[in-house]
Amino acid sequence: MGAYNSVAEVEGAGAYVALSKLRAMLRFSLRKYWPKESFNLYRKHVSRFVEKQGVISERDILKCWLREGDARGTVELKERFFYAVLYYEAAVSRLTEGRPDASAILAMRSALEIGRFDGMQNFMSVVNLAYNGRVLGAKVGKKIREDIYEMLAELLVPGPANPWRSYAEAANTLSEALSEYVDRNWISLDLDVYEFIITSIEKKGKVRDHYFRHALKGRDVSCPSCAEVFRIEP
Repeated sequence: MGAYNSVAEVEGAGAYVALSKLRAMLRFSLRKYWPKESFNLYRKHVSRFVEKQGVISERDILKCWLREGDARGTVELKERFFYAVLYYEAAVSRLTEGRPDASAILAMRSALEIGRFDGMQNFMSVVNLAYNGRVLGAKVGKKIREDIYEMLAELLVPGPANPWRSYAEAANTLSEALSEYVDRNWISLDLDVYEFIITSIEKKGKVRDHYFRHALKGRDVSCPSCAEVFRIEP
């Protein structure tokens, strides 16, 4: 708990202090994942795009890595980091121009992209996806859903205080815990957790098996098309 500052302390730190901490986070990430790159030179190349209107091409983004031959990582991973630095550079520029509100918004977005970058890098390492080139979105999405499915299965293992009476009851009970897991690990994922739980229980697999171990026998009126679903009438 000692790692956290009070709201008053955070407010009183000032914009320049906040931006310096953000810069330190970005420098640390670059040195950790691309140790041969110069942070100052990288910033210089990224800052050229601060005022650019429209889409920044993949080619221009990748050119910011001066040691591209040694720069491992998927294109998506580099895009995350590029935009984290871009928003930081824009935040510094707006503060210098006397536009603190715009600077704060851009700094917040930069911090969000750093979180997404770290989460994506950790995910790539865990699932052992190819670490270079562009990852197919469908492949990544499938791996993410498999990870969430495994967490749902773990949540179902202990069983409820009272046997499940329906799929809906299980979904209502577990949605909060599963949502917290998704938000913590896949911050940018748009997932209907409630529907994910229902669908996972309906399909054959460990989630369905764990559910039935803790369900009352009978018919689930919330799923009239399911012949063997467990439920007792209230």
